[in-house]
Amino acid sequence: MKVRAEHTAEQLQRWLHAMAHFGAAVNSGVSLKELLDLVAQTACELMSYDFCAITLPDKDKKVLLIEGSYGLSAEYVQDVNAAHPIRLRGVSAPSPSSQAFALGVPVQVRDISNSPGFSPWRTMAKEQGFTSVIAVPLISSGETIGTMICYTRNAHDFTHGEESLLSMLADEAAIAITTNRLRAGQAKAILDLNDLNASMQAQHEARQQADDIHRRLTALTLDGAGMTAVLAVLVDILNRPVSICDPHGRLLCSMMHDEDELPASLIANRLAFKDPITADDANSTLLIQLGDTEKALAMVGFPVMTRGEILAWVWTSGLLAELSSLEKEAVERAASVLGLELLRSRAIAEIEWRKTGDLVSALLLNSEGDVTRLTSLAVELGHDLTFPHAVLLAGKVPYDNGRLPRGVGAVLATIAGKMFPRPLFGLHDAYVTAFWPLSPGMHLDDLRSLGDEIRIRLAEEAREGPRSVYSALAGPVTRVADFQEVFATARGAIELASMRQAAPATLRLTGLGIAEILLRLPDLTAVNRFVDDNLSPLREFDAAQESPLSPTLMALIRHNLDLFKVAEQLGVEATVIAERQQQIEKILSVRLTDLSDLRRLSMALEIEEAVHGSRP
Repeated sequence: MKVRAEHTAEQLQRWLHAMAHFGAAVNSGVSLKELLDLVAQTACELMSYDFCAITLPDKDKKVLLIEGSYGLSAEYVQDVNAAHPIRLRGVSAPSPSSQAFALGVPVQVRDISNSPGFSPWRTMAKEQGFTSVIAVPLISSGETIGTMICYTRNAHDFTHGEESLLSMLADEAAIAITTNRLRAGQAKAILDLNDLNASMQAQHEARQQADDIHRRLTALTLDGAGMTAVLAVLVDILNRPVSICDPHGRLLCSMMHDEDELPASLIANRLAFKDPITADDANSTLLIQLGDTEKALAMVGFPVMTRGEILAWVWTSGLLAELSSLEKEAVERAASVLGLELLRSRAIAEIEWRKTGDLVSALLLNSEGDVTRLTSLAVELGHDLTFPHAVLLAGKVPYDNGRLPRGVGAVLATIAGKMFPRPLFGLHDAYVTAFWPLSPGMHLDDLRSLGDEIRIRLAEEAREGPRSVYSALAGPVTRVADFQEVFATARGAIELASMRQAAPATLRLTGLGIAEILLRLPDLTAVNRFVDDNLSPLREFDAAQESPLSPTLMALIRHNLDLFKVAEQLGVEATVIAERQQQIEKILSVRLTDLSDLRRLSMALEIEEAVHGSRP
């Protein structure tokens, strides 16, 4: 009796120590995995079993997964969880664990080789080396939260006393697991609250910073400080270079950060961007090639919009993901301020364009007696009509409301703002018209690129293809009274180019002689027919035979029928040129030595060269 009492006391001591160990583990904040492994180890040590597993249901409560174990190999645990999980529903022969979980009572199997419910794990069990198994439910607050499965190598009948002890151990384990989960939930809640508090503090600070940015930008708006001041604030906030361009990529303003700057040549080059940049590009990163190098510059653009219209773009270096929310908000607020500034500048510019446009129209409609008055008026507006002027036309504008198209006006105003004396420009007779002062050393060809840009911009604003718009350069005009005639010549050249469906180009109109008079005619149908009657047979022959007779005719006229000079220019023998001359005369039914025939062909070629933009 004494020995039995001592054994019972010793066993009780071991169990009490085990329960205390559970509580200590929970209080020390061990992970759930560590706690479950401890429960499995304790069960084996207290009951002298070989293996033990603690299973918990997955989040959908469809299967039980081994979350803690003792004695079982990692391969066995992995195979059970991944390949043969313990299903809680949808099986014809439930396993001991699923029965214990569902019924809330211990379920044992003396020999797993004879148990249909254990068939999925029979091979694995043999490799692991166990024969008998008992599954005990883990119950907390009346709810089954998992199972404790104990295994023995040898066949074993689990007694009623063992079941009672295991149930008691399972109850303590369930309490420990529930407490562990509660503590973990509380710890997470505390972390979440700390994160929320930190987030709210950060948001408060960000809002204060945003309000400060708003006050700075609002002050600039009220003071009318302009784009440069707004850019200075942005550079200070972003610590990056910033530039503003119009929707077509033309640079309006730029500012460096330290020694970093956005490449003005690329920003100003409209071909570096989509043409034009649209709202689809908003807050997107563009990679732009830097010259001939292998490097590329990442830039992010923010639209400056009002009433659905994109007025400009704010560009800065880097990727969108690199900008903080505060920096993005700063750019967006700056865009609002810039929108107001651009609208103000636009209103001022349109007033000026209207004044200069009225002066352009007055010069083209003036009589001799108005010259002095118009010259004085031009001086008041910053223009000097005593300079030689080029006449630049582009069109035709499909709508003539008397206003210069904004995009074209912006291009002209940007360039004109850097010049003195300033050019005159406006809309006259549905044509964009500019009188451009030619300073010493400046020539018509220096304005060809401007003519190209205006006609392309005009086509874009009219939502037509670039092939539908032409521009023309004529002059220089040295007398105010001559603006009318030069304008008429340029307008006629554009209209004839359209009639002949010439490729889009900037037409250079100088030294045309009598052809200038023909281009001034109000109806150019006869001029078009004149060119066709004189040159079409030769053009058609060249196209059919792939022959070079047309350029030969041009060279013959240019060199006054000097066969040797023509041969030198075209790189052939003089005898070949003589043969070609005979062919030309036969096809056109002319004699090039006849002065009237020569003049007629020369005039037709001059007109065709002019309207096809092929004059040197």
